[in-house]
Amino acid sequence: MRSRFLPDNIYIRILGEIGNMAKNRKILRGFILTVLLICTAFLVYSIVKNPFRKHDIMLALAITVGFIALGADKF
Repeated sequence: MRSRFLPDNIYIRILGEIGNMAKNRKILRGFILTVLLICTAFLVYSIVKNPFRKHDIMLALAITVGFIALGADKF
């Protein structure tokens, strides 16, 4: 698809940059998801290991907010 307003080389460069941004965004989402899954596994492990101990509610809230933010950020 050609643009009437931009020369071909600039148009191709813009499309390339958009593709790179989407690729970087996907890598960042994967990294954040990995960190959230590790934190979730740690929280579940600590609860299973000692269910009557006082647990940190802030970690649970941070994990929940992280998953909600990832779900809301999809485009």
